[in-house]
Amino acid sequence: MNWHVKQEDFQSVLEKYNRYLKGRGFSESSIERYSNILRNFLEFADDAHPSTEKANDFREHLITPARRLAISIRCMGERFKFLVLRPNNSIPYYFSEEEVHKIFDAATC
Repeated sequence: MNWHVKQEDFQSVLEKYNRYLKGRGFSESSIERYSNILRNFLEFADDAHPSTEKANDFREHLITPARRLAISIRCMGERFKFLVLRPNNSIPYYFSEEEVHKIFDAATC
């Protein structure tokens, strides 16, 4: 008995996902990038409908090489820290009307 998922099963899941992303207004490059990530995940899970546990395993699979790199660099005596981008939820700054006039005045002189 063959326990491996057929490529056609993956393809149907990917097509549905692509339609979903397109319907949400994602760009073609984003759809391609996200579809590649999903394809890699499905191949890793070997299942067209993987469990949450498989998703956690896949995440660990992706994180582990980065951890190994950090440990290797640390063993060589270098300090290494992963930078994490945090969302900027502050209120954006806008120029006042007076400041805008000053900018235009300075640009036209």
